[in-house]
Amino acid sequence: MGISYILLGKQLYIKSDVDSLKEALKNFEYSAQVFKEAQTMAARKILMGKGNDFSESSMNCCVNYALALAQETMYKFACLKGLAPDTRKKLAKGVSDYFSKALRSSSSLGIDLEGRDGSMTAILKKNLVIQKKRISKRE
Repeated sequence: MGISYILLGKQLYIKSDVDSLKEALKNFEYSAQVFKEAQTMAARKILMGKGNDFSESSMNCCVNYALALAQETMYKFACLKGLAPDTRKKLAKGVSDYFSKALRSSSSLGIDLEGRDGSMTAILKKNLVIQKKRISKRE
């Protein structure tokens, strides 16, 4: 379910109009809530899966990834609305922080995801670089 919300959110995010961004934000937040609940269930050993699929660390990675996408949507909205550069930098910092947390969680799983362009690690690192550039940029 969490992945479905992310996919719906990404489709809306691409449209880049105000209403679509608001709906995308809702979907990313719903996704984070679903993953947070799965994380709680994993901690209580209610939700079990093979390997690391439903571990607390993997669910934590998903929660932070969904929150990073939500924050990224707010950043895009701020740019679209022409909000102050300081506001945009704070939002970009938030995105960076969530991507960093997701990356740390994925690294703690002990799975070697390096070298695969489509891997979660590669995606998180790429987005982290983008956000750090936004933070350091003088707008």
